Amino acid sequence: MQTDTKNKQLTSILTPLSADLGVELWGIELILSSPKHRVVRIFIDRPEGVDIDTCAEFSRHADLILDVEDIIPGTYTLEVSSPGLDRTFFSPGQLDGFLGKEVKLTLTIPRDGRKNFKGILTSRTADRFTLTLEDASVPEFCWDEVRKLKLVFSG
Repeated sequence: MQTDTKNKQLTSILTPLSADLGVELWGIELILSSPKHRVVRIFIDRPEGVDIDTCAEFSRHADLILDVEDIIPGTYTLEVSSPGLDRTFFSPGQLDGFLGKEVKLTLTIPRDGRKNFKGILTSRTADRFTLTLEDASVPEFCWDEVRKLKLVFSG
């Protein structure tokens, strides 16, 4: 089973838990490349932020759900945390609250010989967004091109 499929299944079964606990399921990262060190990393958030007690409570409930559903068979480490100040974006809709902020983008396939971009997030429509780069260019990117998109913490 592909990581994307597992991620969708996890999102589907953990979204009701997040609603019950009053948090947003921000995203899930799966690191399953090695059978000896596999990680399910879950990011939760809410407007006032999340504290360690909220993460621990979510983790306890998620652990039980994941054991019953057995989407990730075998052993793995479950990590639950806030997305942090340098958060990774997991969907285009998450960008709306961060227009005007600096981000780092890594593409899956190079564009004009580059995979990495850093700039100001200037707009978003459906599955597309634009960045204003240091050279003042404003390229448009499609969400399907994104390998990773992170907020740059500016203190």
